[in-house]
Amino acid sequence: MKFLKRQDSFLSNKILLGSGGIILTILILYLFTGGLTRIHSDSAAPLNIALEMMRTGELFPDGWIGSTGIFTFQLPIWLFLQFIPDYLIAKACAQLLWTFLFIASVIFMCKKLLKNNSWIVGIPVMLTCFSVDVQYDMLFIQCAYTTTVFMTLFTIGGLGSSVQHFTTWELHKKRFVLALLLTLVSCFLGIVAVEALLLPMLGSILILYMYQNRKCNKLNELPSKKRIIEILISISLVGGIGYLCSMKLATWSGVLGNGDATKLATSIEQIVDNMVMLIQGIFFYLGFSTSVSLFSIDGVLTIVRFAFFIALTVVFPILAYRNYQSESQRTQFFLIFSLIHTIESLIVIIFTQMVNYVGVSRYLLTSVVLMNLVASNYIYTRYIKNMNLLSILYSLGISCVTVVMMFPVVKSTFDYQTTLNNMRGLTTYLADQGLLYGYATFWNAGVNTALSNGRVHISGVLTEIDQVQPFYWLTSKDWYEPECYQGNTFLLLSSAEVAVYAPNGYENTLLGEPERILTYGDYTILAYDHNISENGFRTPIDETKNYINGFMALSDPSMQQDDGSIVLQSGQVMYGPYIALDTGCYELTVDAELQDPQEMRITAGAGQEQICSSELKNGTTVIPFTLESEKTQVEFFLQNTGSTVLKLTELRLAKQK
Repeated sequence: MKFLKRQDSFLSNKILLGSGGIILTILILYLFTGGLTRIHSDSAAPLNIALEMMRTGELFPDGWIGSTGIFTFQLPIWLFLQFIPDYLIAKACAQLLWTFLFIASVIFMCKKLLKNNSWIVGIPVMLTCFSVDVQYDMLFIQCAYTTTVFMTLFTIGGLGSSVQHFTTWELHKKRFVLALLLTLVSCFLGIVAVEALLLPMLGSILILYMYQNRKCNKLNELPSKKRIIEILISISLVGGIGYLCSMKLATWSGVLGNGDATKLATSIEQIVDNMVMLIQGIFFYLGFSTSVSLFSIDGVLTIVRFAFFIALTVVFPILAYRNYQSESQRTQFFLIFSLIHTIESLIVIIFTQMVNYVGVSRYLLTSVVLMNLVASNYIYTRYIKNMNLLSILYSLGISCVTVVMMFPVVKSTFDYQTTLNNMRGLTTYLADQGLLYGYATFWNAGVNTALSNGRVHISGVLTEIDQVQPFYWLTSKDWYEPECYQGNTFLLLSSAEVAVYAPNGYENTLLGEPERILTYGDYTILAYDHNISENGFRTPIDETKNYINGFMALSDPSMQQDDGSIVLQSGQVMYGPYIALDTGCYELTVDAELQDPQEMRITAGAGQEQICSSELKNGTTVIPFTLESEKTQVEFFLQNTGSTVLKLTELRLAKQK
């Protein structure tokens, strides 16, 4: 209670503090129950890098490739893993730590910048957020977004508390140095983009300064002109150095950014698509679903949630900006900063080539928090602060709405153990089969590594037609080296991925025929007796394999003879085996018995691209050919265009070394 001012409505404050305590208790319970089931490969990434830190003994492992924002979250996970062997519990402890730091940043910003107790409204609103577990997944489970909000609030709060007056620029020097260091750290960590923190900060300072001195007609008449230039230059230098440091860190650590994604959109259609995706994403994170009846509890709560969201992010902020002139300079600075930040975030999402999917709306989380704090400050100063009956009623109303809206989160805490056990069923099955190291597409990789508590390790790959490639994102390059694991490995595929990856059969992929083919639910598990990352996920050509024996497609099944040979009557066709070959020089050896000259063609892409052709002769014919790039669906095509019988006994492929 020492944080509260005595002239405020003490009973209203107690009501809001009580609701905030209830919501925080629900959130903590959720983090260690239902939150454990809200894990996917993105949210498992900081856990995986923490494990990589422990394996390599490096703060930033050289081989790691991924987002710089992940680095900020893996540090507490790495700390808790020293004492807690359960991966998910260690991760939940780290999430709890970031949650408390997030709350501390809200209090700090309100106390130091806004100079009031509006945090007692902001905290229950912030902890409720969109109040569905999907949104909790983004803000509290994934936590990269929590660190972004945390650093943003501390940075602008620190800057605001260091400036005594935004017109004359009287400074508290020690606080100002700390604010500059916070800006540097924010940019260095890469969790706050320069355009999302530095530019709004500079813009806010400049706009506020010009507004306060709007009556001056000449630039040299502006008071403290030299002072404002010095401040702008110093902040610009710190931000620029921080940005360069983050780029250097990205290069040094192998971290890849999303620079290509933030180029300007090239068409009106793309801009419209971005807007549609953003709106759909907002509705999705608010809990709207075609499977939920409007007359059910979830349906009613969704409508209430939507109204609450619009009030906190649109209605009350508009009212706050309408009363801009009556606010203190610090509050004006915060209002300008929040507005510029939100506008810039919307521009980045709508007018650039951002990834076009519903989840893009999560990049507005910091803006949502800022707008909610703008609304919270307005609600507190206009309705809660005064000691009267209306203040108590407003506090009760806010408390009731925020606590009730936690209902979907409360539901997620029940039966979580059953859900978690079901989620762990796949990795339990893999371990029982002796398959402890493997590969899968991104969304089936890191999550299952975390769920198995490290017993089974799965790295992300891309599975295209007939080939597997490493997916270098939120992974370590070391994981794809054959020396990292020597023994049986596997490739995990969903039914949809199987249809794309092996349309012509598993034996025709660059990995060759698996030793075992297992199934678990919707998944197909291809097990091999070696690490399939050998030779860049390319199994060496088996020069002993005779493709005549059951690997070729025939225009008439009777062409396949009991002794394994293939006999082609006039007009009959043989083709196949639709294999994938990498770059290099090859030799196809054909043993045939024939009288009329025949042409053997080698093609790729199911006959769409001709590689070479050669005339077969009686006896042995060697056909050399070279591939300048990887080819899929390679086939050997032969049609008997003569009048006599043609018999094939050997069809072998070798790669020259």
